[in-house]
Amino acid sequence: MHVKRSLISSTGVNQKTIITTAVFVVLLLLFVALAIVPLLRGIAMNSKNLEAQYVKVLKASSAEVEAAEFLKFSQARAESFEQIESIFVDAETPVGFIEFLEEIAASSNLALKITPGTPKKQKGISWPVMDFQLASSASYPDFLRFLEKLENGPNLLSLKNTSLTRDRAVVGQENGAKEVSFTMFVEVFTGPLPKTSTP
Repeated sequence: MHVKRSLISSTGVNQKTIITTAVFVVLLLLFVALAIVPLLRGIAMNSKNLEAQYVKVLKASSAEVEAAEFLKFSQARAESFEQIESIFVDAETPVGFIEFLEEIAASSNLALKITPGTPKKQKGISWPVMDFQLASSASYPDFLRFLEKLENGPNLLSLKNTSLTRDRAVVGQENGAKEVSFTMFVEVFTGPLPKTSTP
């Protein structure tokens, strides 16, 4: 009988151990499902966020390095940039270009009539342009000297619609030299157009 009791109590202990182990396993699985899995998901999400932040920092530092390199480059080439800017006529006040025209006209022995146009943006041309009508009379060699100085000037320009007519011989000039009258349109490239105020 003692053996029987021992067998029953051992079977009861085994059942209790199995039940306890089963409950422990279920609780462990619940703990993993409710605590560990969300924690792992959070870690994965934080890892993705960290990676995105790292990419942003890399891009920002790359942009900062590029900006520093461009600043260094532009400071080293400041004189070249100034020369490039000087080839464009100021669209708001083209006084510098008009003075240049008057200077080369005077050094070429001719009195020049200058009529500036308005700056405009033309389709198919990268920069805005401004037209100037130039008119004068001079000896043919003086006209050629003026034209050469104009073409070799500091500004980016294009000659348009040049008309040249021969005048009668000027009395008192050696060899009966004749003067020519000319009219030409000069198209110069300008910097940015002035902003117009909107009412």
